[in-house]
Amino acid sequence: DHLRKEIEILAQNHERDVDRKDAIIQMLSKDLDDAEEQFQTAQRAHMSRLDKLITLHISKLEALDDKFQSDLKSLKAEFHTEREQIINQHLREVKKMQSIIQSVETEESEKVSEAKQTHDTEREEIRNKNLE
Repeated sequence: DHLRKEIEILAQNHERDVDRKDAIIQMLSKDLDDAEEQFQTAQRAHMSRLDKLITLHISKLEALDDKFQSDLKSLKAEFHTEREQIINQHLREVKKMQSIIQSVETEESEKVSEAKQTHDTEREEIRNKNLE
């Protein structure tokens, strides 16, 4: 009889321990569910912020690219305009130099002709004097 009472007491103690541990397990399971839900909420908020940051970054990159393309187009136009001006100035200077060269050659040719004519005239005069 005494053993039965002890077994019954031990069984009741065991039942209480099992009930207490079940309650702890249920409480921990609820805490885990709450923590999981909190984690999921934080993760969704984090992903949403990341998406917004990525969108903002992409829009800034597009704006920078647009500005770059605009500046590049402007620089190309300015370069071509300046290049055309330099080429036209060069052509004008080449024509001017050719004109000057032509004028100098003509002038020198005339001087040579005049000098030959003067020489020939003087030679004829000297020859005529010598013949007289």
